[in-house]
Formats: sequence, C-alpha cells, structure tokens
Amino acid sequence: MATYIATGIIVSLALFIIRWRRGSAAVVFTTLLVSAIAVTIAWILLPVRKSLGGEAWYQIEPYCWILVYIVMLLGMAVSVLTKAIDKRKIKVALCTNDEEKKQIKLSIELYDFLYPFLISFLTFGSVYSQLEDKQMALMSFILAFQTGFFWETIVNTMKSKHEEAG
Repeated sequence: MATYIATGIIVSLALFIIRWRRGSAAVVFTTLLVSAIAVTIAWILLPVRKSLGGEAWYQIEPYCWILVYIVMLLGMAVSVLTKAIDKRKIKVALCTNDEEKKQIKLSIELYDFLYPFLISFLTFGSVYSQLEDKQMALMSFILAFQTGFFWETIVNTMKSKHEEAG
C-alpha cells in the first residue's frame, strides 16, 4: 500500500511542478525524468506483496493493475487524438482551395492530454471495480482501453450523480 501512496504523491508533485513552472519543455522533461526515477526507487525500496505461485508476471499485483492503468491512459490519449483529427476534418471541409487544406495541422496542446490524465484516477475506479475479482486476460485490457477512450462519458455520469445527490 505504501508504494501506491508514494507513487501518487510523486505524480502529484510532478504535476504541480509542471503547472507551477508554466510547462516549458525543459522543465517538463526534467520533472518527468526525475519523477520516473523516484517512482522506480519507491517501487524497489518499499515493500510490495510478492507471489510464490506459478502465475505470469502480468497476472501478479501490482503489475497487472499497472498494465491496466497504462492501457487505460493509452485509450485516453487516443480519444484526444481522434477529437483533434475530427476538428481538423471540419476545418478542412470548410476550406475552398487545396493549398489552404494542406496548411491545416492538428492542434493539440499539452492541456488536452493533461485533463484526462488528471481525471484518470476517477476513471480507473470503474475499471478496477469491474476487474477486481477476475484474472487478467485480453478482454481486461480491451475494457481498460475502452474505459480510457470514453473517459468523458464516465466523468459526466459521475458529475450528474453528484449533482442529483447534492
């Protein structure tokens, strides 16, 4: 449990530093590098439950949940990219000549990726609740990817439930 808490604290501090320093490329790269090293050290030094069984490494906690989380984040990134592609298609359709169409690029900012990643812990709760008692298989990773891809739907559902209750 301590490893999960340490990882959460390190990631939160990294995001705070990136936000505080206005996200310049050097600061972002350095912060991500230092954070990755710190998380690695935390996972090496802090106790993690070991398995003596014959399961594959990706079936053992916490590795299975880390993989599911990474696949979910990949789904979120693909969601952001597909929205940017859709926006570009709309802009291209409005252009009249071919030269203008060639000039239109995908417009993606760091914050387009940052928002779903900040919400990812809430979204991961829905994946975890569905896979908690199941053995990891291909369908587990497909579910994680789909959950990441449709992260906005999950967040909007949570918001509406909160508004109804409050």
